[in-house]
Amino acid sequence: MYNKSDLNELYRTIAFNIDISDEMFDAAEKEYTNLGKWIDAETPDYKISIFPQGSFGLGTVIKPISNEDDYDLDIVCQFAKDYGLSAKELKIDVVKPLLVRYKKSSKGIINKRRCWHVDYDDIPQFHLDIIPSFLVPSGKFIYITEHNEEADTYEYIGS
Repeated sequence: MYNKSDLNELYRTIAFNIDISDEMFDAAEKEYTNLGKWIDAETPDYKISIFPQGSFGLGTVIKPISNEDDYDLDIVCQFAKDYGLSAKELKIDVVKPLLVRYKKSSKGIINKRRCWHVDYDDIPQFHLDIIPSFLVPSGKFIYITEHNEEADTYEYIGS
């Protein structure tokens, strides 16, 4: 039977063993920060914010289960407004060319349902999922792009 002290030690050990390393966390943070600065410099016609969401945003990142898996950093590429762009224009005509020019991957940029998936050559077991979006005027939520692969259509959905 475990006592409270034994259980606390067990939980600490588990948390330590599944937590992201400081080095990997710093590399991921540096990468999305650099991407944000680069996009900001390259897009004087748009006001854009880059920030993490999901487990990185919440501080709950865990190690991949195996060496076959990656750390998945979800980041939002949030435009201050829609700038009159359709969902397809925002994702395909604006965000994708930026990622192509910034590219740090020999594996290509993959169009996923709601994001661009980018594997990085210089950070093993790491990829970014970049979610194009814009802030609605009320500031209470964002619209993200969604690609219906079957119909090959794009639309904005609330998030």
